[in-house]
Amino acid sequence: MEPGLVAIVVMLKAPKGVWGLIRDRFDLDLFPLSHRVRRKD
Repeated sequence: MEPGLVAIVVMLKAPKGVWGLIRDRFDLDLFPLSHRVRRKD
């Protein structure tokens, strides 16, 4: 019962998940997996 309650509270408070909350709060990016497009000049 308690793990389910914790999961619901985390889902409501941090829709991006726990890692998203940490990443947004501390501007921390350990695994930069986003695709970045480079422009040729």
